[in-house]
Amino acid sequence: MGSRQNIIFILFLVVVVGLAAGWYFYFSTPSGSDLVSGDGAGTARLPEASSAAVRSGILGSIAAIKEIKLDTTILEEEAFTRLEKVQRPIVPEPERGRDNPFLPYKESLQPSASIPVSRAR
Repeated sequence: MGSRQNIIFILFLVVVVGLAAGWYFYFSTPSGSDLVSGDGAGTARLPEASSAAVRSGILGSIAAIKEIKLDTTILEEEAFTRLEKVQRPIVPEPERGRDNPFLPYKESLQPSASIPVSRAR
């Protein structure tokens, strides 16, 4: 009898903890009205600290991209200038299948030979 009471107590405890966690996560997330600013036309307002961090990250990325220098001297080398475009004729593929595979065949669909049917007993 004692082990059954332990199992019931553990199940009760799991349910209570689950309900508490659900309540916490449900009420701790910001509601939709907290995120909408202005006339509510789909614009979201970010906290100032997070907005500044995103802005500085984007500006840092733009600065890193601007510092990239491409070496184009390879385009002027003799090995590159001697390259020729290979011309291969495009061979059209043969037409496969029918225009509408769901239409019935124009020829008769009657079998040419009868298929014997054996009955298992």
